[in-house]
Amino acid sequence: MTDDLIRAHVRAVLEDWSAAMERQLAALEAQGYRIVDGGPLADEWENNGWRYTDWRTGAVLAEGCGVEAMEDEVRRLDPHRHWFPVDRIDGETGVVTPGVPQTLCQALTDWAESPLTPVEDVAAWSGLTLERVTRFRNGE
Repeated sequence: MTDDLIRAHVRAVLEDWSAAMERQLAALEAQGYRIVDGGPLADEWENNGWRYTDWRTGAVLAEGCGVEAMEDEVRRLDPHRHWFPVDRIDGETGVVTPGVPQTLCQALTDWAESPLTPVEDVAAWSGLTLERVTRFRNGE
């Protein structure tokens, strides 16, 4: 097994994951859902800071402080519950690369898809540009 096989697997995972995410996003949007990102902010945890953005445009839909205020604002802005959190989209992939053991394929897939894995690490290992990996991660 070579580094080239591992790189090829990571690239295939990102491509498959991105395509699966985009299919799910398009299906949800066709049903009238708005894809949103946000919730409590890690850097504002002590103040109970929160923000919701439109995932496609990045436009801030609502922001503030306090759990109750967040819940009230979301109910006001999305009374029919048509906001769909992007982190609930599962771009799960079943990519298997010949020459790479299936268990290693799964471990590499988990690593490449994890939001805890820095985009820079995935780009360096896959041989893809940082911009391309970021676009894959965003389902673009």
